[in-house]
Amino acid sequence: MSAVSCRVGALTVLSLRDGAVAATPAQFFPAVSPAAWTADETAYLRADGRFAMNLGCFLVHEGESWTLVDTGNGTRPGSYGGKLLNELQAEGVAPEQIACVIITHLHADHAGGNTVDRDGAAVPLFPNARHVVQRRDWEARAEHARDFPDLDRCLDPIAEAGLLELIDGDAAVTAAISVLLTPGHTPGHQCVLLASGDEKAMIIGDLAHTPVQLNHPDWPLAAELEPAQAARSRAAVFDRVEGEGLLLCAGHFPHPSMGNVIRVAGRRRWQSL
Repeated sequence: MSAVSCRVGALTVLSLRDGAVAATPAQFFPAVSPAAWTADETAYLRADGRFAMNLGCFLVHEGESWTLVDTGNGTRPGSYGGKLLNELQAEGVAPEQIACVIITHLHADHAGGNTVDRDGAAVPLFPNARHVVQRRDWEARAEHARDFPDLDRCLDPIAEAGLLELIDGDAAVTAAISVLLTPGHTPGHQCVLLASGDEKAMIIGDLAHTPVQLNHPDWPLAAELEPAQAARSRAAVFDRVEGEGLLLCAGHFPHPSMGNVIRVAGRRRWQSL
């Protein structure tokens, strides 16, 4: 295996990269004053004043089964991702081997790789996988479509092939994998909880985009549909991650996007693997 991986009990979790982008604080947090960015916050910025944002997906091996969390931006023209297939190939995992795909929410960089174009038609990339989506997000498609022009091509073929599984709220997906409804970023945003033996990990989708938010869960993000609810969801998950010592898998944090939340001088710090 070439990807960064870790164990969560009997599970193996691999951090895969679909691509990477960068953003300025003003682009992502336009409502936050520049004066709020003290040395503690700017420590997470690059020398050019931007924070690096990985486009991460997570592959979970459970027994003989593979579950993929998010599918990246996809390979269509204009995509700023598209590396996921190569990452899977490097691990020796074919798309046909994926038994389950969990989509944290219906934004382009998390669901854009659901399908590929073949002979002019969009077809499911993971033809044997149930695709788990919160019903609230599915029903909010009009909201997502404004920033996701290929939304129909990435979603409709999944439903037409009978691969779509809509769920309502918290639910078990497999024996060791469950989803937790964490609305705000989108109405049906969901995190993924991995639990095996005495070990747990949380995959957080777009609950947070940078470690800066560990100490500022109330900072509103430009792309959030319900900022106040998103802040509540963030705070609750961060409290649980810290309180229970969960491994944090945050796909937009700098690669490898897996690590721990620790306390230093009364503040949360991101400790990357």
